[in-house]
Amino acid sequence: MRHWIYLAWASLQHRRSSTLIVLVMVALCSGILASAERVFSAAKSSFYSSVSGTDLIVGARTNDINLLLYSVFHIGNARNNVSWQSLNNIAAHKAVKWWVPISLGDSYRNHRVIGTQAAFFEHFRYGNQSALQFTQGRAFNLGAQVVVGAEVAAKQTLSIGDEIVLTHGTADVDSARHKQLTFEVVGLLAPTGTPLDRSVLTDLTGLDLVHMPAETAVDIADNAEALAKLTPASVTAAMIGLNSRLDAFALQRTINDFPEEALTAVLPTATLASLWNLLGSVETAIQFLGGCLVVVSVLAVLAVFISSLRERRREFAVLRANGLSRVGLIMIVQLEMLLINTAAACLGVFSSFALLTLFAEPLSSLTGIRLQQMQLSVFDLQLVVGVSILSILVALVPAISAYRGHLNQGLTPQ
Repeated sequence: MRHWIYLAWASLQHRRSSTLIVLVMVALCSGILASAERVFSAAKSSFYSSVSGTDLIVGARTNDINLLLYSVFHIGNARNNVSWQSLNNIAAHKAVKWWVPISLGDSYRNHRVIGTQAAFFEHFRYGNQSALQFTQGRAFNLGAQVVVGAEVAAKQTLSIGDEIVLTHGTADVDSARHKQLTFEVVGLLAPTGTPLDRSVLTDLTGLDLVHMPAETAVDIADNAEALAKLTPASVTAAMIGLNSRLDAFALQRTINDFPEEALTAVLPTATLASLWNLLGSVETAIQFLGGCLVVVSVLAVLAVFISSLRERRREFAVLRANGLSRVGLIMIVQLEMLLINTAAACLGVFSSFALLTLFAEPLSSLTGIRLQQMQLSVFDLQLVVGVSILSILVALVPAISAYRGHLNQGLTPQ
C-alpha cells in the first residue's frame, strides 16, 4: 500500500499544474458548502437564544409568528396596541410572577427604540438563561435616559453622558425627529448576539415625554413626582414570567379568550420552533445546491482524469512492464482521486474557518448573526468523508479503463 501511495503522489506531482487547478476547484466548492452550513448553524443558535426565561408574550390579536417577530426580533409592526388596563388585569393573575411592557414605534438612526421599565434588565434572559450585563453605566431611571445596545454604541460611537434625539417611526427623517427633548446615554450593554444589540432602550415615561408639547415635556422631565404619575394608555406587547411553567397553557387560553380585549398570548420557545421550521426548507435548499456544487466539482476532476488517460498510456505501460499488477494500477488511479479530493475537502473546510473569521464582524453588523468559536463540526467530517467516498466511486471509471489497457499499446511508438 505504501508503494502505491508513493507512486500516486509522484504522478500527481508530475502533473502539478492540472492537479492544482482541480484541487482549488473542489476546495472552493467544499468551502462554500462548509461556510453555508456554519452560518446557518450560527443563525439557528442566535435565533433560539434571542429570548429565554420568558414564559409568555402578550400582544394584540394577531398570529403567533407575527407577534414574536415584532416583539422579539423587531421585524414589522403591530397592527394594534394592548391597553395598559388589560395588562394590569393579566398581571394580577395568581400564576404571574413578573411582567415587563414593551413599546415600539420610535427609532434612533434606524435603530429600534424599546420603551419598557427598569425591571426589564432584571428579568430578561437570553441564551442559556444569561442576564443582561453593562460594559459601562447603569439602567435608566424615569424620564429622558437611554441604555444602548453594543452594536448601536459601536456604530454611532456613543459613550456615557452623550445626548441623542429620537425619531418617530423607523425612518431616519429629519422632520420626524423629536427635537423638543434629548435623551442622555446612561448605560452601554455588553454584546448579547440578540436584536437588543441593535436597539436603544428607554423608560416608558421617556416615550410619553417625546409625544408631548415641548414646554410640557421639558417641565415634566425635571419633575420626579410628575414622571412617576405618567402612565401609558397602551403598549405594543408584554413579556410575562410565571411562578410555574405548568400554568403556561392555562394562562395562554385565558388571555386568548380575554373578554375585554382581543389579545394573543404565545409561548416563545414553541413559536420559535415553528418559525425555524418555516426557514428549514431554505437551509435544505442551500445544502442541496452546495452538495450539487461539490458533486459537480468531483465529476470535473473525473473528466480531467479520463481526458488524460490517453496521454498516460505510456506511464501505465512502463509501470506494468516493471511488475505492477492491474490491481495495483487501479489502486494508483483511485488513490490519486482520493488524495486530490480529500485534500481539497479538508482545504475547503479550513478555508471556511479563515473566511468566516475574517468576515465575522461585517456579517454580525449586517445580519445580527454572531459566529461562535470556530471548531470542527460533525458536518465538516461528513463532508470530508462524503467527498472521499464519492472520489473512490467515480475513480472506478478511469481505473477500469486503465485496467483494460494493453501493455503493448503503451510501449509501441506512436
